[in-house]
Amino acid sequence: MTVLVYPLDLGMHWPYRDWPQDIFHIEKQIIGWETVQVPAGDFDCFVVEWLYDRDFDDNYRDDIQVLDY
Repeated sequence: MTVLVYPLDLGMHWPYRDWPQDIFHIEKQIIGWETVQVPAGDFDCFVVEWLYDRDFDDNYRDDIQVLDY
């Protein structure tokens, strides 16, 4: 399972699989930068969007939005 691909850069994308189930296709894509504020301080982070193709037709769902930072 590939969670992140290094070095990270804006616009990168890669497949993410949950073997052995792999019940749907997920791609991850870096869509931007944001500063995240937490009690430990401010951190410049990549924004990673998860793209879901639940029926394997190569069309990603636009009604699901999951982001990682």
